[in-house]
Amino acid sequence: MKIVAKRLPLYTGGPDIVVMGKEHAAELDLHPMDRVHVTNPNNQSKSLTAYLHFWHEANPVLGVFANTFDKLEIEDGETVSIFPAPKPSSIAHIINKMNRMQLSEKQIFEIIRDIVDNKLTDLEIASFITSIYMGGTTLDEATYLSKAIAKTGDTLSFDADIIADKHCSGSVPGNRTTPIVVPVIAALGITIPKSSSRSITSPAGTADVMEVFCQVSFDKDEIKKIVSKTNGCIIWGGGLRIAPADSKLISVRKPLKADPEGLLMSSILSKKYAMGATHVILDIPLGLETRYKNIGEARLLERETIMIANRLGMKAKVVITDGDEPIGSGIGPVLEAIDVLKVLRNDDDAPSDLRKKALLVGGKLLELIGLEKFDFEGNGADLMSSVLSSGKAYEKFKQIIEAQKGDPEVTVEQLRKRLSEHTFDIEADSFGMIYDIQNPVVAKVARMAGAPQNSGCGIYFHYKFQDAVSAGDVLATVYCGNPDKLRRTKRTLESNKMIFIK
Repeated sequence: MKIVAKRLPLYTGGPDIVVMGKEHAAELDLHPMDRVHVTNPNNQSKSLTAYLHFWHEANPVLGVFANTFDKLEIEDGETVSIFPAPKPSSIAHIINKMNRMQLSEKQIFEIIRDIVDNKLTDLEIASFITSIYMGGTTLDEATYLSKAIAKTGDTLSFDADIIADKHCSGSVPGNRTTPIVVPVIAALGITIPKSSSRSITSPAGTADVMEVFCQVSFDKDEIKKIVSKTNGCIIWGGGLRIAPADSKLISVRKPLKADPEGLLMSSILSKKYAMGATHVILDIPLGLETRYKNIGEARLLERETIMIANRLGMKAKVVITDGDEPIGSGIGPVLEAIDVLKVLRNDDDAPSDLRKKALLVGGKLLELIGLEKFDFEGNGADLMSSVLSSGKAYEKFKQIIEAQKGDPEVTVEQLRKRLSEHTFDIEADSFGMIYDIQNPVVAKVARMAGAPQNSGCGIYFHYKFQDAVSAGDVLATVYCGNPDKLRRTKRTLESNKMIFIK
């Protein structure tokens, strides 16, 4: 069928969508959400498969969403060809998985490829996620998933025998060890290209904090140049199109609150595989408010992650850490950047818990690589500490900042000037010791204050876990984006206690 196309000022952010009148659809025996093939008759190479929706009232034209219209390279009012399109073969594979059948590497690759190419609806993707949630995955399937998620996006390779990487399962505010670990490892001559994420539900992601210092979005060639100069980088993975299928899978499974182990492991390892990693350390914070609440869950993830990593040609090690309290003094991009800078500069008031955590995680990564390579007697944490104390890590960090087009001489004082001027203090209401700081409330308050969108917003803790305080002591200062956010944040704290004293 040939039909006049009209550009609609709507974007889906993903799938291609067209809108047709019921009378025209009936001629082709089409129904809502059927797949249709749309072709530019003047350029047969410009064709695509789209999902069909109906006009509310009779309409003789084909409405084409803007992102779809642009792909077809047509003019408004131009005639296009449209006819029914078959369902992707990957749907049959999903049904097989729903029937608890084991999928082959080829079948899994077809499913992931169709997710990336927007050929599957959210319902079909949700069915795939549910099938894994209900039936689990074999080690083979989890390995195939990791490879497919990596290979359907950008991949990098570096001219080095050892490519180090790290990952944290999250849920702990202020856990900003990456900008400390990366320059230490790089200063020791090990290649460590770190792809990091922006915040999803936290007050700041590693990429948000690193962006306080420098740029974080680069293409593959630029990243290789940065790493060739410095041995390391800390960039935003979203700017690279690393593991795009994983982003889609996360967006669909998030409302379901379904995190099947097979997908979680594939999510982690696919990104490391895409970055060419050979040695990977995984930090799993354990606590009542983290993703993993008991040691059994963490140990299961540890065993399976190591086995799958080995199948992918990577050596892996898991570190199970304490996730009950925030790490560092600051929560929010600028405040966390100040903490990182203080640790790297060996300042007297650098947060000791952040330094200790970075030494632990980075030290285990060095032990995985092999301390004999560095001709060092001792453990990995001791080697980390020696590099930090010598100032070599700070110098390497400045090199990375400069290579990523930032100011390597930025100071703590300059960063403080970027904090919001709208503040209020949280005071102790009694004498005693801080015995709990609620991570979910910390994240909620910092985000309500304006983080991470406003990098100068967040929370600064003057006292931390197990500190003794007196009534009237300022426990924390909250930096808000504007007076309205300040008022709303205060109201939130009236009904959500954040710091507990006994």
